[in-house]
Amino acid sequence: MLLSIAPFDVTRGGRAEMIKTALCDMLGIEYPLIQGPMGPFDTSDLAPAVSNAGGLGIISHHLPTDTPALMLGGDRQRGAIEEVEEIEVRAIHKVNRLTDKNFGQNFRASGTRQPDVPYLIEAMLEEREKNPELKKKFKLFISSAGDPAQPHLRRVKDYGMLWFCVVASAYHAKRAEDLGVDGIIAVGNEAGGHIGAAPFSTLTLIPEVVEAVKVPVVAGGGICDGKGFAAALALGAQGVYMASRFIPTKEMTAHQNLKEYFIKAGEKYRREAATIVTEGLYGPCRHVKNKYALELYELTEKERRGEATLEDVLRYETPRMFRAAGDGEVDEGPIWGSEVARRVHKIQETKEVIEEIIREASEVIKGLQGLVK
Repeated sequence: MLLSIAPFDVTRGGRAEMIKTALCDMLGIEYPLIQGPMGPFDTSDLAPAVSNAGGLGIISHHLPTDTPALMLGGDRQRGAIEEVEEIEVRAIHKVNRLTDKNFGQNFRASGTRQPDVPYLIEAMLEEREKNPELKKKFKLFISSAGDPAQPHLRRVKDYGMLWFCVVASAYHAKRAEDLGVDGIIAVGNEAGGHIGAAPFSTLTLIPEVVEAVKVPVVAGGGICDGKGFAAALALGAQGVYMASRFIPTKEMTAHQNLKEYFIKAGEKYRREAATIVTEGLYGPCRHVKNKYALELYELTEKERRGEATLEDVLRYETPRMFRAAGDGEVDEGPIWGSEVARRVHKIQETKEVIEEIIREASEVIKGLQGLVK
């Protein structure tokens, strides 16, 4: 792994250090940091802020208004797909306007539950091909929550985009590499939102994946500061993948009530975990605890026992999808978030967050080097 700490001009943003790995050259970014998507929530303001601050911003995969039509099929499905296409195309052009740096896109590729993905990939590639500026900056496609063997996923490589795949085990990392991905994003069980079915922690997952594959590995799951950043590099990763840390930022499109709830989660749940893993639309997902998450947990347990159906779960989930993030009703909708909810205590600008993380990671790495005699 190429890892170096080099001087950085203090007159440019006040930053004293920078951390560079091979991932920086691969993606054309200043720092080896990729912002995780937070679909279905909108990251079209957050993504350019991350890119402008030196990382790689990622556009989230949205949901249509009529989510059951998308998931369950029927006459309304095509209209639902077209709605998501329009949202994603608008987001791509918005991010392109707001940054002159590189950025990327994520789609959940969970097969029958995401029949929109083949159409979205075609729309994404079409927009990129007809816009020279997009073709230059729109660098990375990330597939998650689905089998990377689906042939439409590989099409992005035919158009010159890089393809990274999110995995939760070394087995799936090796399989994705064999299918031609350019990089692996290995996400431990501590992560927020969708997590793997096997509960591998970040600390054990990352070195195992690094040993299993030859392509670059990016570490995610429970990373929110410079200490975690430095630890990921020590485990062999060439960069970090962070989403939950950006929830309480000024650029994140979410209600102020949700951001404040997130940063106070550790205070509210002092003697127990502040998050809970439930099943639902996309399998296991980690939520910050609230009334909604606890009720969903009970409902999905009933589904597991055969006492409720997937349609029952959809009817509960979909009307409440944006109650917390959009309406600020923090007990009535999902707050997907990682275990770092216990460790983040203030709302900041994205640029400030990234600079603090890089500065702290640099100090940690230099301090560790001083222990070698």
